[in-house]
Order: sequence, then structure tokens, then C-alpha cells
Amino acid sequence: MRVLGISDAESRTAWDTVAAILHLGNISLTPDGESTKVSSISKGSVDSAAKLLGVSATELSKVLCERAIAAGGQVVKKTLTSEQALFARDALAKAVYGRVFNWLVTRINQAIKPAEVKGYKGTVIGVLDIYGFEILDTNSFEQFCINYCNEKLQQLFIGKLTY
Repeated sequence: MRVLGISDAESRTAWDTVAAILHLGNISLTPDGESTKVSSISKGSVDSAAKLLGVSATELSKVLCERAIAAGGQVVKKTLTSEQALFARDALAKAVYGRVFNWLVTRINQAIKPAEVKGYKGTVIGVLDIYGFEILDTNSFEQFCINYCNEKLQQLFIGKLTY
């Protein structure tokens, strides 16, 4: 990262954020009557994720177990079911990861200065995962779309290599 001009502080923040995402995945959520709570065995993961993200563990736990609904100028909090809370946890991890990834791609492009390449227009860095279809108990529609796109991209690249 230093070669790309990313400061030690920025690099540390990126790694801390990735570590926080991994800790989020270790947080278990359990039913608590009509609502959900963070499992007591997840206290260490909540504390670690919160510290790495720079928020309080109490607030992180709240965010994972309830949502805020703005209606008529007021904010109403609604508790989530266990299933909704798991989706919220995963959505938070995915959103944070997406931002770190986009930040890193932007920084790489700034470092290699694609605008200075004569006659080239467009993105310089790209990522292609051509591993193929994963065998999971349940594949979401989103995963299906990603896998389908990957297969088509693989065919495109292999087609170009064989000519």
C-alpha cells in the first residue's frame, strides 16, 4: 500500500475495517420474545467490531437488533426478528466491505494515473472472479446473477485468448 501512496494511517484503517467485518460475521443473534438480542457468546465479537469501527458496543448491538423508521417527521424504532437481524448484520458487513473495496480501487487508480495514458478512456483496474458456480445449500438470486456474469466474462476472456 505504501508503494501506491496510501499512508500508514489509511492502511491501518482499511485493515481495521476488514477485521471489523470479519467480527460482524461472528456475531450471533438470538430470539428474545418478539424481538432479537445479541447472543451473550458474541460479546467479544461485538466489542471488537465496535472498537474497530469506532462506535460503542451498545450502539452496534442496537443497530443490529432494531431499525429506525422515519414517518411524519418522527423516528420510530422497531425491533427486528432474528431472521431480519441476521439480514441486517450481513447487509451492514456487505455495505462496509463495498465501501472499503471502492475506496481501494479509487486509490489504486489515482496512483497509476489512468488519465495520463494517451488514448485510453475508462477504468484501469478490474477484478474478475472466474472460479465458477459455488455449491451452496441455498444460492440467492444475487449469487446466481454474479455467477452467470462471471461465466460470461470467462467465456469472453477465454475467447480472446484463443484467437
